[in-house]
Amino acid sequence: MLKRAINLIFLLSLIMVLIACGNSNNTEGASNEGNESNEGNETTETDDKVYEIDFNNWFSSTHHLTPNALEPWKEFVEEKTNGRVKVNLYHGATLGESTSALEDLSGGVYDMGYINPNYHSDDGWLPLTLGALPFAWPDASYSTETAEVITEFADKYMMDTIEDKVKFVGIFGLNGYYIASSKPIEKFEDIKGQSIRTVGDMLSPVLKEWGAVPVSVATGEVYDALQKGTLDGTTNHPLGFEGDKLYEVAPYITEITVTSGSDVVSMNWDFWNSLPDDLQKQFEEELNPELIRLMHKSYEENLDKAIEILEEEATIITLSEEEEEKFKKAGKIVWDKFASDMDKQGYPGEEMMETFKSLLKEKGINPPYN
Repeated sequence: MLKRAINLIFLLSLIMVLIACGNSNNTEGASNEGNESNEGNETTETDDKVYEIDFNNWFSSTHHLTPNALEPWKEFVEEKTNGRVKVNLYHGATLGESTSALEDLSGGVYDMGYINPNYHSDDGWLPLTLGALPFAWPDASYSTETAEVITEFADKYMMDTIEDKVKFVGIFGLNGYYIASSKPIEKFEDIKGQSIRTVGDMLSPVLKEWGAVPVSVATGEVYDALQKGTLDGTTNHPLGFEGDKLYEVAPYITEITVTSGSDVVSMNWDFWNSLPDDLQKQFEEELNPELIRLMHKSYEENLDKAIEILEEEATIITLSEEEEEKFKKAGKIVWDKFASDMDKQGYPGEEMMETFKSLLKEKGINPPYN
């Protein structure tokens, strides 16, 4: 009897151990399946997780892009994803200045924003500053064309460099930049000695040839610098002058298209990789293109309105052909040097310059220098 009792106890213990092991394996299996699902980004629309995008806008809340592009896009994203993605907009460079955008975005300070290549020419982005070459664009009306030229150029030469640090979303072009100043610039001699804000290094040699003093100031700090007198003038497009109300502190606007450029809308890689496959597809095919479309639309449709406001609020100065040529003469220095600068960074400089000139000609624009 004692032997039977011992055998029975042993059998019951063995059964309990087997049951416990089975439960443990099931739990572990379920846990592993969950990790694999997250790693594979296979979450479907039944997932109730909300993905929040912190979007850093260096421009002010009154800048034309804010009400015309960013705020409508926020609503568009939240509606099209049924609330699965929420967009948090931060205006006025709240999360980071334009000068540190590449580092901030790639480092995860925020999830989405735009990068001005002129501030990151030493990070391999120098070729993307081609659109800012002085006098490349005949007047302030070019923005979509700028974006198309630089996008095609980037597709051919620069996409690997861009996506080494950030996820590429799209490129929007800026209108041609004029000069706004606290004192009138009606002839070439008037700019001598004036401190003029420059974006990156592109315009610095030109300003020096003019006898001006180039000063680097972040986008969000330009108004204060002009108000305090640490800047005498700045370059910007008419929409920028109007949207940021720069005419209040720099009421003289000289109509000469000194430069232009484009910004690269980008996303942090960690945030992008956190999105499930279906949302990534939606961003690629629908959400991101809509943002770029809204940006282009804002630049195209608001230029004339901005010029009308500036004509009322500021003094618009049109240079004589003779004076304009004096300004333009200095720009050739930058064009002549640009190919060699790209060569030093390991790029085919001459080929890139010829490609850029060909793309300009396709838009009906003759490059200003041979």
